[in-house]
Amino acid sequence: MTDNLRSKCKSLRLAYIPDVYGEIPFENPEQFLNELFQEELKLREKAKVTRLIKKAGFLDRKSLKTFEWFEQQMRLPGR
Repeated sequence: MTDNLRSKCKSLRLAYIPDVYGEIPFENPEQFLNELFQEELKLREKAKVTRLIKKAGFLDRKSLKTFEWFEQQMRLPGR
């Protein structure tokens, strides 16, 4: 097993995958697992962002795309 796959198993806390992945009946199990783990990591990161935004309790969802840069006068605190 490559170091890349071992690292992904460790990140996902999948302790037994390195021992049993060779028993998977695919032509190229390493490539299959690599893609599978990459997708798992991506989905976990997306879920984490969603969970943290929800936990923050923002009233409205805003982004810099909708910010009106030229209509705002920014003032620094204490001035």
